[in-house]
Amino acid sequence: MTTTLPTTSPALTAVRALSPYELASRADVASPDHLTSPGAAYLASIRDALAEALEHEATTHGTSLADAIRDGAASDAADGAALVYTADIWATFVDLAAYAVDTTDYGPAPEDMTAAASLALHALAQRLVSALVGDLEDEE
Repeated sequence: MTTTLPTTSPALTAVRALSPYELASRADVASPDHLTSPGAAYLASIRDALAEALEHEATTHGTSLADAIRDGAASDAADGAALVYTADIWATFVDLAAYAVDTTDYGPAPEDMTAAASLALHALAQRLVSALVGDLEDEE
């Protein structure tokens, strides 16, 4: 049985309350240096984008949280987190020790080092979204 998602779902409220340290744990990466570091900001932006996308889908279409997830509202959250500026990519990559992120599922590693770092951050973002969606589905 699915219910319509209210404007402030308890499940989404719980996701929004996760600290960058908890998000790092859910994404299986190193904790950011501090709450305002580049890695912390990156993780929080993914969390917030996911919550906003699901809430928007549910309220706009009157669907349940499960339906919003199933309809793919969560999939764009990881893609939308892409960093553009080289300095931001590297600061975030180092802050989260993203060099430990396995990117082999994405094909051969890019030859450009910044592209490789960006790919690792994208993989990390997808891993975080997947973990958070799993949490939300468990609460549904």
